[in-house]
Amino acid sequence: MIGTISGGTSCPYSASTVAVILREIGHDERTIADALGQKTIEMAQHYAKGADLRPKMRGVVTSFDAEVNRRRTSAVKPGNKKCQTRPAAGQRKENL
Repeated sequence: MIGTISGGTSCPYSASTVAVILREIGHDERTIADALGQKTIEMAQHYAKGADLRPKMRGVVTSFDAEVNRRRTSAVKPGNKKCQTRPAAGQRKENL
């Protein structure tokens, strides 16, 4: 369990520090809770709430933008089909 200093003395800042560092380098709440010896993730979330996630979010936004652009460009394929929205003058629609 993290948070105990040699000699058995505990430090009140160590759990928060460890949780923040683990969160900033990308570990999930369950992993942080396990490292802190917590049974549930709620305390890990509490300890890690001061983590700076901006670098991680920049990567998320970059990959999301790339995927949206990829889908946008691959979904539109001009010239593959001719689409007629209404019958030309004098033509009837056939029942399908």
